[in-house]
Amino acid sequence: MASLDWDKLQKLAEDAGFSTEDLAPGPYTARIASTNYKDGAKPRFGIRFVVVGGPSDGKSQWDNINVPDGSGEKAAAIAFYFLEKMKKLGVPVGSDPATAIKAAEGKVFNITVSLGKPKQTGGHWVQVAIGDEVGGIKDAVATLAAAPVPAPAPVDVAALQAQLAAAQ
Repeated sequence: MASLDWDKLQKLAEDAGFSTEDLAPGPYTARIASTNYKDGAKPRFGIRFVVVGGPSDGKSQWDNINVPDGSGEKAAAIAFYFLEKMKKLGVPVGSDPATAIKAAEGKVFNITVSLGKPKQTGGHWVQVAIGDEVGGIKDAVATLAAAPVPAPAPVDVAALQAQLAAAQ
């Protein structure tokens, strides 16, 4: 029987950008690296954020956004929250969900990670609050990288020598 190399699997996942541990609670700037949509009894969107910059650079965090079913005491508030989150992500409402969520990929947002309800297996569920989109990061980086470095201003050596002589 073949043995299972847990360390190898963890390294494989981490090298591909999947964190094996949740991010610590706090604020981050993160890019949406991938998305998915799961249909069924409890449909939901999955979003994988990857931190950009700072000590957690490159670490990822999944967030699931459950699709409200329109029932229950707080149905209207939950529907409003869901639609606002989709709008913030730039997801076109009214189109095929599996295709629509792809519109969010590559965008960069300020996010806040917090601990949610306790899990039955230990630990807590992680909640990701999506803040403002960080606009133009790709464009700004491309512009800076392509910008020519300006030549230094010409130096008048004779004038500097005269100032130095006058100061002595």
